[in-house]
Amino acid sequence: MKATATAPSNIALLKYWGKRDAARNWPANDSLSMTLSAARTVTTAEIAASEAVDTIVYGGRALAPESKEFKKIVRHLDRLRALTGRHERLTLTTENSFPAGCGIASSASGFAALTAAAGAALTGARDLSALAGHGLDAARLAELARQGSGSACRSVHGGYVRWRAGAAA
Repeated sequence: MKATATAPSNIALLKYWGKRDAARNWPANDSLSMTLSAARTVTTAEIAASEAVDTIVYGGRALAPESKEFKKIVRHLDRLRALTGRHERLTLTTENSFPAGCGIASSASGFAALTAAAGAALTGARDLSALAGHGLDAARLAELARQGSGSACRSVHGGYVRWRAGAAA
């Protein structure tokens, strides 16, 4: 199964300062962001059943399995695998329409797109409605994406998004 997801980045208008609960990636205070529809991440996830490890290609280059970024993404994929009961390895390809590290939350759009694409590939969902049928509606996708990157929960939703301190999702 192969699935592609797109997620917009966001920029915080009211930033969060610190974490109330680091294990859940809950912020210490509410924050407000604005979705940036032109600054997007596109991620394709494909089941790689014959592979022993995940393959992650970011911006045209393969991430080294020993790199910090690779390990963080694989931890996130392992959460999704545990949730879906699937254990296949994935090949991920991801591209941004904007430069990473420019201050507009590339990790947020990255983990939002990654969560939706990997969730769809692992469940066989063809669209958001089918993904919701597997228990991965927008609220659950936001909760899962947040575990990879705190502000990713804001990139699952459009427009202006309020991220509540210590909220369950």
